[in-house]
Amino acid sequence: MKSLKGFLTILILSVLQSVVQGSSVNVNPIKLEKMLQDITDSLNTDKSRTQVSLNRTLVAMLDTILSDDQTCRGKLHSIEEKFGAASVEYSALIDTIVYKDEINLSKVQSILDRYGWLGKEEIGERGPLTLFLVIQHAPLPVQLKYLPVMKAAVKVGNASTQNYAYLEDRVALAQGKRQVYGSQIARSKETGMYYVLPLEDPINVDKRRAEVGLPLLKDYLNQFGVDWNVDLFVEHRPEKTQIVAPSILMYKKRERTIPFNNRTSTN
Repeated sequence: MKSLKGFLTILILSVLQSVVQGSSVNVNPIKLEKMLQDITDSLNTDKSRTQVSLNRTLVAMLDTILSDDQTCRGKLHSIEEKFGAASVEYSALIDTIVYKDEINLSKVQSILDRYGWLGKEEIGERGPLTLFLVIQHAPLPVQLKYLPVMKAAVKVGNASTQNYAYLEDRVALAQGKRQVYGSQIARSKETGMYYVLPLEDPINVDKRRAEVGLPLLKDYLNQFGVDWNVDLFVEHRPEKTQIVAPSILMYKKRERTIPFNNRTSTN
């Protein structure tokens, strides 16, 4: 739609200029240039007004949602190290995350259902990321609903290919399938070490990651202290999957299992 509007604007201006220049009317070139610039400015002003009326509301809302989504999650690791995962403090933090997630999801669904998956021009640089994070932290049925919406948004530049890869991997694992890009890892309760969850065709994973703009898997895993060895993974890779998410402990809250991220760039 935006590219079509831009094309039509250029076409109109070009036709107008050709008509004037091809006529017998003596037109001052400076006046012609100013007239064309005035038309362009008018079109840009109308477009800007439309975006601003949308941005002022949604950008502010999404900024608050992003803060609510990430602030408490950013405290998980430190609270766990200080008090332990079985502590009252840790449990209270989990309760807060669950509460905020439910509120944020309701808001984001209302935005998506009304406007679709908007891009940074409508909701700012962090807006599309916020939409992704909230959907990523949502229950599987919600993820399945908006996965194709996000895929369509990627095609028009309104969503990140990298973020879509993360969501696609998470949905696959939640359905008992293997992930495609290796973005999802978990932490062993016994050793505390991180490991890669079931992965389809691990030999060619870096080719697939490159296609969506993700770094080499070994570089991604280094930040978690994992020394990626594809041969060992192929030899010992898990044959079973379960509903999991990257870098998580599973918590039973409000009669449903809620996965929470820890120490990832896409919490």
